Amino acid sequence: MKRINRICCIGAGYVGGPTMSVIVQRNPHIQVTVVDLNQERMAAWKYADIVSF
Repeated sequence: MKRINRICCIGAGYVGGPTMSVIVQRNPHIQVTVVDLNQERMAAWKYADIVSF
């Protein structure tokens, strides 16, 4: 079985952001990348100290 090492999520809104934060908390070996066109939304996640840029 192939082990998942990286995940990319398109959209950091009501579904993508919280889902990816749970994946990161429970699977620290997985590199999670979240992308979104809305810069304010991405900045809000950074401000919450959930993600690093």
